[in-house]
Amino acid sequence: DHRDLHSFPTRRSSDLKDLPPHQYKCHNEAAKIKMDVWLKFLGWWFSEGCAFDSKSPRVSIRQMSKCPELVKLLEDMPYSSFISKDGQYSIFSRQLYEYFKQFGDKYSKRIPKWIFGLNKRQINIFLRAFEAGDGHINKGITTIGLCNEGLIDDLQALYCITGRVVTKRHSVTNTGFNVYTITVSMEKRKYTELRKHSIRTIPYDGNIWCLAVPPYHNFLIRYNNRVSYTGNSYFQYNYMMSRIRGANNF
Repeated sequence: DHRDLHSFPTRRSSDLKDLPPHQYKCHNEAAKIKMDVWLKFLGWWFSEGCAFDSKSPRVSIRQMSKCPELVKLLEDMPYSSFISKDGQYSIFSRQLYEYFKQFGDKYSKRIPKWIFGLNKRQINIFLRAFEAGDGHINKGITTIGLCNEGLIDDLQALYCITGRVVTKRHSVTNTGFNVYTITVSMEKRKYTELRKHSIRTIPYDGNIWCLAVPPYHNFLIRYNNRVSYTGNSYFQYNYMMSRIRGANNF
């Protein structure tokens, strides 16, 4: 899927009359945002952002040093923005605050499901922005470590959609913090390896079930911190049976 614009509901002027004064001042809204710009902002926000309401509701992205890429992104956003001396790139907007607060904090953020349905180019826009905020790239290999396992799982699935080989691991720091890390291979690598000792023969006598996930019959599997997309075997089975003489007797 490809999307050109992201749309927001906006308040009518009559609605603003009923707001407390401090909320009225945060009438910094936009009806539409170019989707590529919106995806970049989402990538940065999910990696380094927060949303909070202390009289002036805002969304912020924190950086320790000046970031020209982030400055350019805020210029492209259809909102007034503010950059503080301590590295806070902020947009004071109740509209954006109300949207982003649903995702919670750094421990509970999850990537919106609609992003998984975008095309490869637009998913990569989101991922490149996330990497810029919280990723480490060395010789084409990307590493991202977070305290949020759910967000790491979402990122792993998105990378898989774009054709990257990605693995996940869990570790605990000396101070007792859980860290979930994904390692994304170089783009030119198109396969993953399965060692011989990982293959086992297990005696089994019974039914073999097949998941049914219409309409496209593809699904993500995760095993031992590795993921891949696969499809239903039901259709392949029917196709092969249709080509075998006497298959109706099976």
